[in-house]
Order: sequence, then C-alpha cells, then structure tokens
Amino acid sequence: MQIGDIIQIIVSLSKVRKLFWSEDDFKFAFATQVQLKFGKAAEVRLEKRYKGEKDKNSYTDIVVRLNGKNFPIELKYKTVKGSYADFGNEVVELMTHSAVDLGCYAYLKDINRLEYLAKNDPDFERGFAIILTNEPLYFKDTGRRSVYEAFKIYDGKVVTECLDWDRSNYDLEKLPSWLKSHPAFELTGSYEMNWRDYGSELQSPDDPADCIQFKYQITVVEK
Repeated sequence: MQIGDIIQIIVSLSKVRKLFWSEDDFKFAFATQVQLKFGKAAEVRLEKRYKGEKDKNSYTDIVVRLNGKNFPIELKYKTVKGSYADFGNEVVELMTHSAVDLGCYAYLKDINRLEYLAKNDPDFERGFAIILTNEPLYFKDTGRRSVYEAFKIYDGKVVTECLDWDRSNYDLEKLPSWLKSHPAFELTGSYEMNWRDYGSELQSPDDPADCIQFKYQITVVEK
C-alpha cells in the first residue's frame, strides 16, 4: 500500500461523506473504504493493541494487513464548531476542538509511534499518519512565534529531530501540568507537511456566508 492508495481512499470517502460526527466516525468510515478498495485481499483491524515503550499497552487506529505485511494507520479529526449539510441533506453539527497546540503535538506523536512500530514490528511495511481538519491554524502559517513552534504542522513545514516546547517564558521549577504531561520527543525521520483539499467548500444551511474548507495531511513512515 502506497500513499497513492491512501489518496484514492480519501477521494472515494469524500464522495460519500463530506463530514463526520466524531473522530471515531471518521475512523470507521475510512476503514470501510479501505476494505472496499482491497476487498478480501486485506484484513482491516481497528484499535489493534501492541506493546509500546516500557511495555505499556498502545493502540493503532487501523492496521491493514496485505500480503503478509502490516500497514498501520493513525487518524486525527479536528474541527471548528458549525452546522453543515452532508450528502442526503444530513446536517452535521461539528464541535470545536480547541488547543491546536496539543492537536499538533498529538499528530506528530502519531508519527513517533509509527516510527516505533517500524523498528519493532517485524511485519511492518509502511505506516501512515493522517489528519483531517477545517481549522486553518493547523494548515496555515500565521507567521507568529508561539510556545508550540516546534510542533506546528502548517503547509510546507518540515518536522524532524527533537521536538520540544519553547520554555523560555516558564519557570522551569513550576512548569504547567499540561507541559509536564506532554514531554518532548524525537523523530528519526524528516517529514514535510503537504496539505490537500478534502472535497469542495461547504456552506452552512443557516448562513450562506459561513463557508468552510476541510483539508488533510498524510505523513508516510517507511520501514
């Protein structure tokens, strides 16, 4: 399975679902499209458990097994509040997932976990981290420096090596709890963020001036 296959799956998905009620809804819909594409040749598993670092249980959103090889896929779905019509005129009410900084962190942490599997799963062939969002702060560069500068994933950004928060404005002996619970980590690979449109703009049925554009980013982790 290559990145071209993932793009085809996402394009197929966009033709039957414009919106998702939740991240779990997105995962299930995506897995369904994977199964439709590969048929009986693929075994598709959701929330597959594995032993992570320090023997702690971790879970992969989706694992596709093809020709005796594993292709793990991690998915993120981040939205800004609003109501928009999906196919069949189903109105989907999106939630606001604030804390873009932690959302970026979580996406890059997915890449970090895929790198771990690449080293420790003998059947690993290729992994994919995917994020779908209508929050421009993920894919647009504001040009403003922030505490999560290293974790930003805007279009064109290259992310690599040790990733840590800007701690210059914090008392190192009294760090906030959120920073303690989200420690620095390292990526062994180098990854450029390249965002793509997910379908066309959506218009709110209540406010014609309220339009949103979903975009997605795919990161490939090789063996």
